[in-house]
Amino acid sequence: MNIYNVYFRWSNFKSIPKSVAVKAESKEQAEKTVYEELVILGKANNCGDPIIKAIKYYGKL
Repeated sequence: MNIYNVYFRWSNFKSIPKSVAVKAESKEQAEKTVYEELVILGKANNCGDPIIKAIKYYGKL
């Protein structure tokens, strides 16, 4: 299992990207997992859609 830092920002705000760490088998899986959770969070808090900026490998778990 790998750890990835996923950098994102919200479509309704012009802020600097934020990051979240996630464990996943691949970058694609990390992006999908984070995106699905952020969509739910964004709708609940009226933040708009998440925009994934970068995914960086952090290390092995």
